[in-house]
Amino acid sequence: MGSSDLAGAVFVDLSSVTVDMTSNSLDLADLGPLIGAHPKAATVKASERVLPDEPFNVERWDSMDMDVRFKATRLLHAAEMPLDNLTLHAIMKGGKLTLDPLNFGAVGGELATKMVLDSRSDPMQAEVSARVRRLQLNRVAPSIRLPNTTVGDISGDIELTGRGNSVARLLATADG
Repeated sequence: MGSSDLAGAVFVDLSSVTVDMTSNSLDLADLGPLIGAHPKAATVKASERVLPDEPFNVERWDSMDMDVRFKATRLLHAAEMPLDNLTLHAIMKGGKLTLDPLNFGAVGGELATKMVLDSRSDPMQAEVSARVRRLQLNRVAPSIRLPNTTVGDISGDIELTGRGNSVARLLATADG
């Protein structure tokens, strides 16, 4: 698929999809069409919002159940925040999407997350739990010039809940 190498199995019946796939080299641009992004999406312009405010298309989330397991060793085109070792288990059941785990290596450290997006309420409700360990501060935002004295790792735990029908709205209402 695109520049990615994928191996595994996909099973589809009238009410569910089961996927078990792996990749040694996953090009993040290849995932865009799978998650609803336009295949020729442009980079963010200075006048545009950083966080996507496009509404989630949840009308059919309750039409088919899904169980997806995916592992990728190397993630391409993640230069701003190098990512690797992605492990994902996504379960969609009755309009509720659970990503547990959604884990990956990032800028020398690790992010271990669990995310629940519940489209059964309007606006959608989201819960996120994340454990961040040893992210290298100087690599988190390489385009920002930090003083040479700003070195070290970032670690912490995050628990957030929010409501909204887009990433921007979910984060704007986030509390935790």
